Amino acid sequence: MNATTPTTLTEIEFIDTREFDGSAKVKDLMITTQLYENYGAHNWDGEGECPQYWKAKGGEDYIVTNVPGDIDYAAVVRIVNAANDRLKIVHDGNYFRQHILYVSLFDVGVQTEFEQNQLEFSGEIRFAATRLAYSEL
Repeated sequence: MNATTPTTLTEIEFIDTREFDGSAKVKDLMITTQLYENYGAHNWDGEGECPQYWKAKGGEDYIVTNVPGDIDYAAVVRIVNAANDRLKIVHDGNYFRQHILYVSLFDVGVQTEFEQNQLEFSGEIRFAATRLAYSEL
């Protein structure tokens, strides 16, 4: 991880606003993460310090749909992380870590780059981003 990578929910910076003008117009908020696996933990017996040998293993996109344009987006990300035990967007353990790379605002209904690539090459989306409705948070 480098010095500019946000590792906690308080370090989030919105680097991609794609035509976002700050109005009350609704947008989709995409949280893009990076997952690391600790290869040093594979043979660890659980005693003493866990060996550290982290490798990047991809990441995930989480999309919160229909987010109002006039709210605190960092608060939305914190709510998503706290309210979803099965997601836990930010995780830091001995075996794997997941942290937020960046958060982006898009027009409602946007497809992720990975979804667009699947459509282009396979004609269908088999692995869609996780979508959560803002109204259900």
